[in-house]
Amino acid sequence: MKILLVGINSKFIHPNLAIRYIKANCDYDTDIIEFTIKDKLEDIIDNIKIDQYDIIGFSCYIWNIEIITKLLNHIKKYYHNKTVILGGPEISYEYDSYLTNKLAHFILTGESEVSFNLLMNTIHEKSDYNSVPNLAYIYKDEIIRTKSDQIEDLNNLKSPYYFKNDYKDIKNKIQYVELSRGCPYKCSYCLASLENGLRFFDMEKVFSDIDHLISKGARTIKFLDRSFNANKNIALRFFEKLINKDYPNTIFQFEINGDVLHKDIINFLKDNLKPNYIRFELGIQSTNPIVNKAIDRNQNTEKLIANIKSLQETNVILHLDLIAGLPYEDLESFKNTFNEIFLLFPPELQLGFLKMLKGTKIRKESDLYNYKFEDNSPYEIIENMFITK
Repeated sequence: MKILLVGINSKFIHPNLAIRYIKANCDYDTDIIEFTIKDKLEDIIDNIKIDQYDIIGFSCYIWNIEIITKLLNHIKKYYHNKTVILGGPEISYEYDSYLTNKLAHFILTGESEVSFNLLMNTIHEKSDYNSVPNLAYIYKDEIIRTKSDQIEDLNNLKSPYYFKNDYKDIKNKIQYVELSRGCPYKCSYCLASLENGLRFFDMEKVFSDIDHLISKGARTIKFLDRSFNANKNIALRFFEKLINKDYPNTIFQFEINGDVLHKDIINFLKDNLKPNYIRFELGIQSTNPIVNKAIDRNQNTEKLIANIKSLQETNVILHLDLIAGLPYEDLESFKNTFNEIFLLFPPELQLGFLKMLKGTKIRKESDLYNYKFEDNSPYEIIENMFITK
């Protein structure tokens, strides 16, 4: 049973961590191959070497689902005897058509490291698929969905950072790392709001992986945690250890919830952080309380701005995010939001337009605000009842 996992990334510098986790935790011999969305379809088809594998898995995101769908149609037409598995956030919430149109045999939703390996066992042993959590498949023309499950102890997962074929490019790519999974917040536009609870990896294990990546030349390490400071004590202990480690020539990036950032963390960073070592990304989105209430975002904007000003007294590199197109954010409201944040003069200020991601509450309730959005990914809004094109 020969298995291939395919990642199609937005850029060369963005490796696919998901397929590496699955490979590391699979009991069967598994190959991985990666491309970027700029690669030509025919080149991807030639390099995948579909005929050499029995099972092919694709990691699906908003940036690659269009090209993956083209690949699936090609496989269906010319390699219908191959078993196709899809996973990833873009395929975890609305996926029926991929099964009914026979573009995929199995869909894995949510966390897939354990589920994938269990599915390989059931395929190999020809046993009951219903024992595999987070799985969807067709049986007798009906879509079967098994129970949803999360990995209870993340520390049971094997590390994805020790494949020798990756070593040569570590210095040239962003290295993605996790200290936690899940998010305690319920922002209606965000996929993280659909996850239950907050689970942590062992900190020593995480630093062991960081030590390894640094030894192989890693220069940029970005944490995937949706709100790194959700647990103040854990975050502070991590920053204390990170600063004590004093890794040379490496920058660490974190997504931070700005209004709940504790003063103990800010003061510690102010007293101890060297330049060009830590970068915080803070999602502000809107400073209008009516907007924030509509998107289930309980944000103390006054405290958020005060914390940003305090962080500007540290050596933290600040990146601030705004979203245009949220409910009740008309042009005048957005001007106020933009001006209020722009006048903080952050080193980096990013403006994005709302994306109506599959599975999110805001997409399901889009009719409430007369949203029109693109049919194809990334599902960016065209207009709503507050802002028209």
